[in-house]
Amino acid sequence: MKRANRVIGALVVVVVAVINAEVGRRVINQWIDPASYIGLWLLSAAVMALVGQRFSPLKDVANRWQGEALASRQMPHFTTWRLAGLLFLAVTSAVFACRLLDIATLGLVVVASVQGVLGLVSRSTHQHWLWMGLMLIFAGLGYLLAPGMYAPSPLGMVLGLISGAAWASFWLQVTQGAHQADVIVATSLRMSLLLVLPLIIFTLPNGFLSLRGVGFAVLAGALFVFAAGVFWRMMASTQRLLAQQLVWVAVLLALMGLVAWDQSSMMNMRLTSAAVVVVVGVVVIGVAGRAEDPDQLT
Repeated sequence: MKRANRVIGALVVVVVAVINAEVGRRVINQWIDPASYIGLWLLSAAVMALVGQRFSPLKDVANRWQGEALASRQMPHFTTWRLAGLLFLAVTSAVFACRLLDIATLGLVVVASVQGVLGLVSRSTHQHWLWMGLMLIFAGLGYLLAPGMYAPSPLGMVLGLISGAAWASFWLQVTQGAHQADVIVATSLRMSLLLVLPLIIFTLPNGFLSLRGVGFAVLAGALFVFAAGVFWRMMASTQRLLAQQLVWVAVLLALMGLVAWDQSSMMNMRLTSAAVVVVVGVVVIGVAGRAEDPDQLT
């Protein structure tokens, strides 16, 4: 039963990740400007996270790990702003990269960046496997970025790498403070809304909104927080890091399949080859940390 629940949870995470990527790509090109989309997405996610402090899986997992709720759960002021900044940077970079890259390329870059950062700080006892996986990830990214036909936008690649690194840093902080994960997520989302205001003001002359765009942005933000809670609960129930890597691989393959299905997009050998190398690297990293304690940095 537990294995079936993890499989269902993984499917939920994959579906929500694909919905967020596809909705974001279409919405910011047709129905809403990127800055407004970011603001509405974060607002919806913040509201969902506040509701989830009482009812989401995040609270259940935190209580299970901690034993009982902490009397005081306030984070240092600097940590709060740092996490809010990481969250804002991750979302903003990914949204603007959507205008420069197709979602398969963006997904590959973000996944490679996340796994690269997490792999570099991992304390796995299987260091030879870990470094082999990291070298494969970096080789795949290097091949993807090399000049030539079908080379993706360098700016889009940089934004994707920044987004992935920010997501990885935020995830590390959440795992370090597992006993107050719900507070970290909800507080970071609320504070990140303040960082959106200068962005909206700066881009105001080019702003445009439609009811459909607002609806999709709100839906995407709420779904993201729901999927994050499912992923957190699923990962807390297993000590195998490989399970996390397989979820990332499934997300990447789903995004590539979506792009291949879309007749307006064309898969090319460069992207496919880079994806194969990166996927192998991600799986190798998962194998290296398959028996690590979940309380460690992974």
